[in-house]
Amino acid sequence: MAKMSTNTSCSTGCPVKKTLSLFEGKYSAYILSELISGKQRFSALLKKIPGISSKTLNDKLKYYTATGIVTRRAYPEIPPRVEYELTEQGASLKTVMDSLYQFGSTVEFLNEENEANAKAAG
Repeated sequence: MAKMSTNTSCSTGCPVKKTLSLFEGKYSAYILSELISGKQRFSALLKKIPGISSKTLNDKLKYYTATGIVTRRAYPEIPPRVEYELTEQGASLKTVMDSLYQFGSTVEFLNEENEANAKAAG
């Protein structure tokens, strides 16, 4: 495991920025969380993630496939069957997700009132 740098500045190519870019967007954490649990069909992901449109899901899965985080496997069947699965590199995000969950579970300042105030301020 790479040692965390004590350098707090993050310029081009920063590992933190690269990692956080995977979580950009409203549904990213949900998609990755579902894929961490195992191979998923497109239609199953669409049903499991409330409010996501098929276009948004498709766009995010294309992005994750292009970055090497997810593999896409299409089967020559009728009706078509497409499955998505995390690559080995993508599966390593489980520790990141676990850490985010742990942090979110212990942070007391993140409540609805403070979140509303933060949104209003900035």
